[in-house]
Amino acid sequence: MALPIAPEQGVSWLAYARAQLSAYLHGAIAIGKMDTEMLKENLDAPSGKNRKVKSTILPSLLNPQTQRDRRLLDIVEAAAEVFREHGYEAGTLEDIAGRLGITRPALYYYVESKQEILAMTLNYLLDLGLAEIASIEQRFTEPLARLRAFIVSLITMIGRERSLFVVFFRDRAGLSDRYLEVILPKEREYVSYFERAITAAIAVGQLPAIPETLATHTILGACIWTYTWLDPAGPIPLDQAANKIAEFLTAPRFPKNS
Repeated sequence: MALPIAPEQGVSWLAYARAQLSAYLHGAIAIGKMDTEMLKENLDAPSGKNRKVKSTILPSLLNPQTQRDRRLLDIVEAAAEVFREHGYEAGTLEDIAGRLGITRPALYYYVESKQEILAMTLNYLLDLGLAEIASIEQRFTEPLARLRAFIVSLITMIGRERSLFVVFFRDRAGLSDRYLEVILPKEREYVSYFERAITAAIAVGQLPAIPETLATHTILGACIWTYTWLDPAGPIPLDQAANKIAEFLTAPRFPKNS
Protein backbone atom coordinates (compact mmCIF):
# COMPACT_ATOMS: atom_id res chain seq x y z
CA MET A 1 0.00 0.00 0.00
CA ALA A 2 1.44 3.39 -0.96
CA LEU A 3 1.94 5.89 1.84
CA PRO A 4 1.29 9.63 1.51
CA ILE A 5 4.38 11.79 1.23
CA ALA A 6 3.19 14.08 4.08
CA PRO A 7 1.05 13.59 7.20
CA GLU A 8 -2.64 14.34 7.08
CA GLN A 9 -3.85 17.52 8.70
CA GLY A 10 -3.74 17.32 12.51
CA VAL A 11 -1.13 14.48 12.54
CA SER A 12 2.34 15.38 13.85
CA TRP A 13 5.43 14.57 11.78
CA LEU A 14 6.77 12.36 14.60
CA ALA A 15 3.60 10.28 14.73
CA TYR A 16 3.59 10.11 10.94
CA ALA A 17 7.22 8.95 10.83
CA ARG A 18 6.63 6.24 13.44
CA ALA A 19 3.58 5.05 11.52
CA GLN A 20 5.64 4.77 8.34
CA LEU A 21 8.35 2.83 10.19
CA SER A 22 5.76 0.49 11.64
CA ALA A 23 4.22 -0.07 8.22
CA TYR A 24 7.62 -0.70 6.65
CA LEU A 25 8.67 -3.17 9.32
CA HIS A 26 5.38 -5.04 9.22
CA GLY A 27 5.63 -5.22 5.45
CA ALA A 28 9.16 -6.52 5.72
CA ILE A 29 8.04 -9.22 8.11
CA ALA A 30 5.31 -10.27 5.73
CA ILE A 31 7.84 -11.06 3.01
CA GLY A 32 10.33 -12.65 5.37
CA LYS A 33 12.87 -9.83 5.33
CA MET A 34 13.25 -9.28 9.08
CA ASP A 35 12.75 -11.34 12.18
CA THR A 36 10.22 -10.72 14.92
CA GLU A 37 12.85 -9.72 17.45
CA MET A 38 13.93 -6.77 15.33
CA LEU A 39 10.36 -5.59 14.80
CA LYS A 40 9.50 -5.74 18.50
CA GLU A 41 12.58 -3.86 19.69
CA ASN A 42 12.19 -1.14 17.06
CA LEU A 43 8.53 -0.50 17.92
CA ASP A 44 8.82 -0.84 21.71
CA ALA A 45 12.00 1.15 22.24
CA PRO A 46 11.80 4.85 23.22
CA SER A 47 12.38 7.42 20.50
CA GLY A 48 16.08 7.70 19.64
CA LYS A 49 16.91 4.47 21.45
CA ASN A 50 15.71 1.83 19.03
CA ARG A 51 19.08 0.07 18.93
CA LYS A 52 20.79 -1.65 21.82
CA VAL A 53 24.07 -0.14 22.92
CA LYS A 54 26.83 -2.71 22.48
CA SER A 55 28.55 -3.60 25.73
CA THR A 56 31.71 -4.67 23.91
CA ILE A 57 33.19 -3.66 20.60
CA LEU A 58 33.35 -7.20 19.24
CA PRO A 59 31.18 -9.92 20.80
CA SER A 60 32.40 -13.48 21.06
CA LEU A 61 30.45 -15.72 18.69
CA LEU A 62 32.01 -19.08 19.49
CA ASN A 63 28.96 -20.35 21.37
CA PRO A 64 26.07 -18.08 20.44
CA GLN A 65 23.35 -18.26 23.07
CA THR A 66 20.89 -15.62 21.93
CA GLN A 67 19.00 -15.11 18.70
CA ARG A 68 20.98 -11.93 18.15
CA ASP A 69 24.33 -13.70 18.49
CA ARG A 70 23.19 -16.46 16.14
CA ARG A 71 22.23 -13.84 13.58
CA LEU A 72 25.61 -12.11 14.01
CA LEU A 73 27.33 -15.42 13.32
CA ASP A 74 25.20 -15.83 10.20
CA ILE A 75 26.33 -12.37 9.10
CA VAL A 76 29.99 -13.24 9.72
CA GLU A 77 29.74 -16.45 7.69
CA ALA A 78 27.96 -14.71 4.82
CA ALA A 79 30.44 -11.83 4.87
CA ALA A 80 33.40 -14.21 4.73
CA GLU A 81 32.03 -15.72 1.52
CA VAL A 82 31.29 -12.32 -0.01
CA PHE A 83 34.70 -10.85 0.90
CA ARG A 84 36.50 -13.96 -0.33
CA GLU A 85 34.74 -13.81 -3.69
CA HIS A 86 34.76 -10.05 -4.26
CA GLY A 87 37.30 -8.65 -1.82
CA TYR A 88 36.51 -6.40 1.11
CA GLU A 89 36.49 -3.19 -0.93
CA ALA A 90 34.28 -4.54 -3.72
CA GLY A 91 31.95 -6.61 -1.54
CA THR A 92 28.90 -4.65 -0.45
CA LEU A 93 26.40 -4.73 2.37
CA GLU A 94 23.77 -5.52 -0.25
CA ASP A 95 25.80 -8.62 -1.21
CA ILE A 96 25.93 -9.76 2.42
CA ALA A 97 22.25 -9.04 3.01
CA GLY A 98 21.39 -10.93 -0.17
CA ARG A 99 23.19 -14.04 1.10
CA LEU A 100 21.08 -13.88 4.23
CA GLY A 101 17.79 -13.17 2.47
CA ILE A 102 17.30 -9.84 4.23
CA THR A 103 17.48 -6.18 3.24
CA ARG A 104 20.28 -3.71 3.87
CA PRO A 105 18.17 -1.81 6.44
CA ALA A 106 17.66 -5.08 8.32
CA LEU A 107 21.42 -5.64 8.31
CA TYR A 108 21.99 -2.24 9.90
CA TYR A 109 19.94 -3.32 12.88
CA TYR A 110 22.69 -5.77 13.80
CA VAL A 111 25.84 -3.96 12.67
CA GLU A 112 27.01 -0.39 12.26
CA SER A 113 29.10 -0.73 9.10
CA LYS A 114 30.97 -3.00 6.72
CA GLN A 115 34.08 -2.23 8.77
CA GLU A 116 32.44 -3.70 11.85
CA ILE A 117 31.49 -6.84 9.92
CA LEU A 118 35.11 -7.28 8.80
CA ALA A 119 36.30 -6.84 12.38
CA MET A 120 33.76 -9.36 13.70
CA THR A 121 34.83 -11.82 11.02
CA LEU A 122 38.51 -11.62 11.95
CA ASN A 123 37.71 -11.66 15.66
CA TYR A 124 35.63 -14.82 15.26
CA LEU A 125 38.47 -16.56 13.44
CA LEU A 126 40.98 -15.64 16.14
CA ASP A 127 38.59 -16.83 18.86
CA LEU A 128 38.28 -20.16 17.03
CA GLY A 129 42.04 -20.50 16.76
CA LEU A 130 42.74 -19.51 20.37
CA ALA A 131 40.16 -21.92 21.76
CA GLU A 132 41.61 -24.81 19.76
CA ILE A 133 45.28 -24.09 20.42
CA ALA A 134 44.70 -23.61 24.16
CA SER A 135 43.04 -27.02 24.30
CA ILE A 136 45.98 -28.61 22.47
CA GLU A 137 48.51 -27.05 24.84
CA GLN A 138 46.72 -28.69 27.76
CA ARG A 139 46.73 -32.12 26.10
CA PHE A 140 50.37 -32.29 24.99
CA THR A 141 53.28 -31.88 27.39
CA GLU A 142 56.22 -33.00 25.22
CA PRO A 143 57.47 -29.90 23.32
CA LEU A 144 57.88 -31.34 19.83
CA ALA A 145 54.61 -33.28 19.97
CA ARG A 146 52.85 -30.10 21.09
CA LEU A 147 54.40 -28.11 18.23
CA ARG A 148 53.38 -30.74 15.68
CA ALA A 149 49.84 -30.68 17.04
CA PHE A 150 49.81 -26.88 16.70
CA ILE A 151 50.91 -27.15 13.07
CA VAL A 152 48.29 -29.79 12.25
CA SER A 153 45.61 -27.72 13.97
CA LEU A 154 46.46 -24.55 12.04
CA ILE A 155 46.69 -26.22 8.63
CA THR A 156 43.47 -28.19 9.05
CA MET A 157 41.65 -25.10 10.33
CA ILE A 158 42.84 -23.16 7.29
CA GLY A 159 41.42 -25.92 5.11
CA ARG A 160 38.09 -26.00 6.98
CA GLU A 161 37.66 -22.24 7.24
CA ARG A 162 39.21 -21.19 3.94
CA SER A 163 36.99 -18.15 3.42
CA LEU A 164 37.73 -16.78 6.89
CA PHE A 165 41.47 -17.18 6.42
CA VAL A 166 41.50 -15.62 2.96
CA VAL A 167 39.75 -12.58 4.39
CA PHE A 168 42.09 -12.48 7.38
CA PHE A 169 45.31 -12.55 5.40
CA ARG A 170 44.15 -10.43 2.48
CA ASP A 171 41.84 -7.83 3.99
CA ARG A 172 42.80 -7.20 7.60
CA ALA A 173 44.91 -4.19 6.56
CA GLY A 174 41.58 -2.44 6.01
CA LEU A 175 40.79 -2.39 9.74
CA SER A 176 40.77 0.90 11.62
CA ASP A 177 42.78 1.40 14.81
CA ARG A 178 39.59 1.00 16.84
CA TYR A 179 39.31 -2.62 15.83
CA LEU A 180 43.03 -3.36 15.56
CA GLU A 181 43.22 -2.71 19.31
CA VAL A 182 41.08 -5.83 19.74
CA ILE A 183 42.49 -7.97 16.92
CA LEU A 184 46.26 -7.50 17.31
CA PRO A 185 46.53 -8.67 20.95
CA LYS A 186 44.68 -11.86 20.05
CA GLU A 187 46.93 -12.41 17.07
CA ARG A 188 50.02 -11.98 19.26
CA GLU A 189 48.54 -14.36 21.82
CA TYR A 190 48.07 -17.02 19.14
CA VAL A 191 51.65 -16.65 17.92
CA SER A 192 52.91 -16.91 21.51
CA TYR A 193 51.70 -20.53 21.71
CA PHE A 194 54.01 -21.42 18.83
CA GLU A 195 56.86 -19.40 20.34
CA ARG A 196 56.62 -21.25 23.66
CA ALA A 197 56.52 -24.67 22.03
CA ILE A 198 59.45 -23.87 19.74
CA THR A 199 61.52 -22.42 22.59
CA ALA A 200 60.91 -25.53 24.68
CA ALA A 201 61.77 -27.85 21.77
CA ILE A 202 65.02 -25.98 21.12
CA ALA A 203 65.90 -26.08 24.82
CA VAL A 204 65.73 -29.88 24.94
CA GLY A 205 67.53 -30.34 21.62
CA GLN A 206 64.51 -31.39 19.56
CA LEU A 207 64.96 -28.51 17.12
CA PRO A 208 68.11 -26.77 15.84
CA ALA A 209 69.38 -23.97 18.06
CA ILE A 210 68.37 -20.94 16.01
CA PRO A 211 66.70 -17.73 17.23
CA GLU A 212 63.17 -18.54 18.40
CA THR A 213 61.63 -15.66 16.46
CA LEU A 214 63.23 -16.88 13.24
CA ALA A 215 62.00 -20.42 13.82
CA THR A 216 58.52 -19.25 14.78
CA HIS A 217 57.98 -17.11 11.71
CA THR A 218 59.45 -19.78 9.42
CA ILE A 219 57.07 -22.45 10.68
CA LEU A 220 54.06 -20.14 10.85
CA GLY A 221 54.80 -18.83 7.36
CA ALA A 222 54.87 -22.35 5.95
CA CYS A 223 51.54 -23.15 7.61
CA ILE A 224 49.83 -19.91 6.64
CA TRP A 225 50.83 -20.10 2.99
CA THR A 226 48.82 -23.30 2.58
CA TYR A 227 45.72 -21.13 2.25
CA THR A 228 46.93 -20.29 -1.26
CA TRP A 229 47.64 -23.78 -2.57
CA LEU A 230 46.46 -26.67 -0.37
CA ASP A 231 43.15 -27.99 -1.67
CA PRO A 232 41.09 -29.54 1.15
CA ALA A 233 39.35 -31.69 -1.45
CA GLY A 234 42.59 -32.68 -3.18
CA PRO A 235 44.04 -36.18 -3.65
CA ILE A 236 45.58 -36.19 -0.16
CA PRO A 237 43.00 -35.84 2.62
CA LEU A 238 43.40 -32.62 4.57
CA ASP A 239 44.30 -34.24 7.90
CA GLN A 240 46.91 -36.45 6.25
CA ALA A 241 48.43 -33.52 4.39
CA ALA A 242 48.59 -31.50 7.61
CA ASN A 243 50.34 -34.32 9.45
CA LYS A 244 52.88 -34.82 6.65
CA ILE A 245 53.69 -31.10 6.60
CA ALA A 246 54.04 -31.06 10.40
CA GLU A 247 56.39 -34.04 10.28
CA PHE A 248 58.49 -32.42 7.55
CA LEU A 249 58.77 -29.08 9.39
CA THR A 250 59.79 -30.68 12.68
CA ALA A 251 61.84 -33.68 11.51
CA PRO A 252 65.34 -33.91 13.04
CA ARG A 253 68.10 -32.53 10.81
CA PHE A 254 71.52 -34.17 11.12
CA PRO A 255 74.69 -33.34 9.18
CA LYS A 256 75.68 -35.85 6.54
CA ASN A 257 78.49 -38.25 7.39
CA SER A 258 81.76 -37.10 5.97
